[in-house]
Amino acid sequence: MVDRIRQTNGTRAGGIGLLLLAGRMVSRTIAIAASVSVAVVPAMAQVVADGATATSVVSGGGVTNVTTATVTNGTGYNTFSQFDVAAGTTVNVVEPTDASALVNIIRGGQSNISGTVNALKGSAAGPVGGNVFFVNADGFMISASGVINAGNLTLSAPNRDFVDSLAAEATGGIGGSTAALFAGTENLVGGGDITVEGAINASRLDMRAGARMMISGQITVDAPDATGRIQPAVNAEGRPSAGGVSIGSDGVVRLFAKGDVDLSPTVAAPAPKITASRGDSGGLVEVIAEGVLTIDADFDVSGMNAGQGGAVTLFAEGNAAISDATVIDASSVAGDAGFFALTAKAGDVTVGQVAFKTAETVIEGEGVTVTGAVTTDGGSIALVADDAARIAAGASIDTRVRTGAGDIVIVGETISVEAGAKLQAQNSAASGLVALTARAVTEGVAWNFIPEENVASVTIDSATIQGGTVIVTALATASNTLGSDDAATEAAQVESMEDGVAAFEAEFANTIDRIEGLITDGFERGLQTVSDLLPVQVQILRADARVTITNSVVNADGRWTPAAVTTADATVDGSVDGVFSSTALGAGTTPMGLRIDGYALFSGGALGVKVSLPAVFDTASETMLVASHALTQFAIAPKAYGLGVAVANANTTSRTTITGGSLVNTGGGTRLLSTAYEDHALTLNASKIANGSNAVGVVVRSLENQLRVSGGTVSTTGNLMSEALTGKRHSLSVGANGGTNGVEAVAINVSVGQGLTEAALGGTITVGGDLGLRAETLYFDKSFATTAALGAANVLTTLRNKVIAGAARSRGLTAIADKVQGKPADPNRKPHFGIGAAIGVEVDNDNTFASLGGSYRNLD
Repeated sequence: MVDRIRQTNGTRAGGIGLLLLAGRMVSRTIAIAASVSVAVVPAMAQVVADGATATSVVSGGGVTNVTTATVTNGTGYNTFSQFDVAAGTTVNVVEPTDASALVNIIRGGQSNISGTVNALKGSAAGPVGGNVFFVNADGFMISASGVINAGNLTLSAPNRDFVDSLAAEATGGIGGSTAALFAGTENLVGGGDITVEGAINASRLDMRAGARMMISGQITVDAPDATGRIQPAVNAEGRPSAGGVSIGSDGVVRLFAKGDVDLSPTVAAPAPKITASRGDSGGLVEVIAEGVLTIDADFDVSGMNAGQGGAVTLFAEGNAAISDATVIDASSVAGDAGFFALTAKAGDVTVGQVAFKTAETVIEGEGVTVTGAVTTDGGSIALVADDAARIAAGASIDTRVRTGAGDIVIVGETISVEAGAKLQAQNSAASGLVALTARAVTEGVAWNFIPEENVASVTIDSATIQGGTVIVTALATASNTLGSDDAATEAAQVESMEDGVAAFEAEFANTIDRIEGLITDGFERGLQTVSDLLPVQVQILRADARVTITNSVVNADGRWTPAAVTTADATVDGSVDGVFSSTALGAGTTPMGLRIDGYALFSGGALGVKVSLPAVFDTASETMLVASHALTQFAIAPKAYGLGVAVANANTTSRTTITGGSLVNTGGGTRLLSTAYEDHALTLNASKIANGSNAVGVVVRSLENQLRVSGGTVSTTGNLMSEALTGKRHSLSVGANGGTNGVEAVAINVSVGQGLTEAALGGTITVGGDLGLRAETLYFDKSFATTAALGAANVLTTLRNKVIAGAARSRGLTAIADKVQGKPADPNRKPHFGIGAAIGVEVDNDNTFASLGGSYRNLD
């Protein structure tokens, strides 16, 4: 059972109680005065109207009543030169009966609330309620003894210009300031702080700080007549989109600051807490910090009886941290639990010892680090990092509860689970999914002269992972594309390429010498140092995917039931035998049969999480997958430009390495997989420059693909499939056409590559089904063409817009022409003589190995 005690502090009865107390204090004061002859006046609130509006301030007996006769378009206005409430005093601010909102404008310094403020409807004897706004450019300080009781309440600390324009509008001026205030779009830049050490009780709360917001007190929002929870909403950045506030829903807390937001205890207020409810259901809490967000406070959006749990969505532009001993409660007694989301858009998230009582928890940031013991009370949790996700040494995530366990999903470019860390989602009744998916991929199609270097890695070292299904994958893709049907797009790509080609041309003669040496040496040295063929200015297109599990315990029991699975036809996604196909690869679909949208998780909250799996993975029979995949892809095929030089250098690395420890699967089959793919296409048709046409294409590639299991134990009740699979698609064409009047046409096409594919299975292997061990290198396309033509019309003339020229390139090609002729060319030869040379060099050295018993090639 979960019991929630709802507070209704500051009702009229409470106010009367304070008034009677003040009266008793007055009586005692009179008695004392008779004996000591000193008059003591009770403390009074310092609430001073500035006279711009028809505001009445009446004080007596420690109570101040504020009313207004200024009502414009259904909005009441008060303007003050001071609004401070001393400890032990009460201020009743009354919203007129004929108004739907009351705007209180304060100019004259920060408002200090140490007593009680009641927002009342209709009269000083009316109920707490209404729709009340307090606006002060200097901000608000609610001390530990301060209390605000209201219906719908907004505290805003915008800049002075906005406050002045709002005050002018209150006295009959024309403008849109009131509408902006109601919409939450007032200008906050340069505004003040909001500090809450005391208590705020309302049916809806919106606080907007132009600078910092610091909360160490108690915020309670209760809408007893509301029903059902409000579904949280976020934009593409993960920023809360004012889910319930903008539409006037009660049971909502929304906190916004242009600077930092700090929800942490202080000496004066040691137990910060935010509570939101809507009838029997939990409410909605939204916090937005355009600086740093610090969470060391509890949140309670739990549901009672059959009500649903609510939601908490937090957003920071900078770093965010959830401190130890924090409780996020979105549970329910008999209904569905709620949702928690934290996003640090441009910063890192640190999570300490936190108890999440939620159905779904999503934490996003550039980096995400867990340093303490995290529990979810049976809910699912996702950590999504743009860069690195880290479970620190000794930290843990535990999704278990008596009746089952939630899922654990961790996504990032690099993922590390350090020594002594634990991921536990295994239960004898029902287990959860544990998925660690590292992704570093090229987004979109573009040309970069400095190409992508994408590295994805999962490292598990002396850790424990337990779940129903366990998935550990690393995916790295790097691509570069030049060529577009859109002329403007291609022109921009060529211009980008030219920026770097100058550096290449400056060393082109040396490059030609290296190629000549490769030819002369019979390629003896080339396969060992292929990258040396190109000058250092030519950057490497690199994709590196690695899964490394060392001395760890990984356990799957098969008790996970996918909640939402969409399994498309594998062949559509580019797979034959679950991995390759010759039709889909390079055709704009996802290579290697990766189902990017295969498993949609956390769809019930504001943020969704998807897990990518190879199509070869069979969820019906397999419950453990450890896999890495790397892809390099370039397509250089200009359509409107007859380029003369193109160079590419690609490095593709995929490694799945398991050393020591144990992989135990008691609930199905296990698949250990390392895959790599090269998709390389280059097409050059050089146009004539002056009296000749020169074209050079150079492609250098290196591929390493290794599955290695050494030492330790691998045990599975189903099949064990251990595979290292490499696919290649190479299409290279270089042509030079000197035309009818040309005297020179030289085309050079060089393609040099080396590849290693290995599947090595060692250690102690126990299999309840079949054992499969496979290593393959497959070519799906292999075309290579080099042409040089003279005496023919240049068919590309009409397409020619621009030429990349360079003296160094011409000198280098002349040197090659001299070598082909066997003697230097005669500079005085007649125009009708010409030379055409087509030189094609293609070398691929592929080695593929499979071994059972422990031997392997050390690639480190």
